[in-house]
Amino acid sequence: MNRNQTEQGGAEARILQAAMTLFARKGYEGTTTREIAKKAGSSLSMLNLHYGSKEGLYQKTLERVFDVFYFSKLPFYQEILKVRQEHPDDREVNRDLLERYTGMIIDTVLDPENREAVLILNRAFLNPDQDFRKIEPMLMLFMNLELLLLSSAGWKEASAPWAKEFSFQMISSMFSHVNYPSVAEFLNRDEPTEPSEVRRLVKEYQALSIAAVLSEYSKR
Repeated sequence: MNRNQTEQGGAEARILQAAMTLFARKGYEGTTTREIAKKAGSSLSMLNLHYGSKEGLYQKTLERVFDVFYFSKLPFYQEILKVRQEHPDDREVNRDLLERYTGMIIDTVLDPENREAVLILNRAFLNPDQDFRKIEPMLMLFMNLELLLLSSAGWKEASAPWAKEFSFQMISSMFSHVNYPSVAEFLNRDEPTEPSEVRRLVKEYQALSIAAVLSEYSKR
């Protein structure tokens, strides 16, 4: 690889990282390609060379998000599929998997390295004009959560309004916790809370919420 190729590769990576940061902070509509190029220490011509357009660059950032929330979690999704095939009526097995699944999501959301990916995906999820087919990782999180709730409650149906509503609330709540460590640090600045304790508290809160909902909707 010659020097020019090396420099172009470095510019491409810087542009993508700058886009991740700005899309996370300001959203797609609030970010311009000029801002991205400036933050990356590059140029609009270099941005267009590597990504074609702002939309093309945004799609590349979504691929990063896919890595965090989809491809790296494939073994877990495969386990969910296996449990639903082999133990569809075993509430305890499904409840254990539900607890581990929500714990996995919380660990991912609270990992500082995933902060920008979480913010980008959360913005897309809460955008009323979003084409949800373009944010498959969020749909996977949502649908698997709904299915595990139904199995844990002993429902044979593939869908139910209460499970959809609670899944939406849980996803929204877990993703909103991306800022909780900073808030906790500010509120407890005289007695800082360890990151591990923050995670424990968030998981405990979600577990209590799940228990309350399953208690209400579980079939006798």
